[in-house]
Amino acid sequence: MSGSEAIIKNGFSLPITLFILFITLLILTSMVTLFSRQMEFEHRWQMDYKQQIQISNKNTR
Repeated sequence: MSGSEAIIKNGFSLPITLFILFITLLILTSMVTLFSRQMEFEHRWQMDYKQQIQISNKNTR
């Protein structure tokens, strides 16, 4: 392998490596965002459910 072939190979692999890194970070951040939104949704759902139980308990007294 001559010097120019090594430069072309390294120059070609760097953008691919950066692209894979970018896609990986994009996937990770979207997963974290979706997970946190799911946790917020479940928390709100639990609070609403507890409130409905309290309301129904007041109505049965």
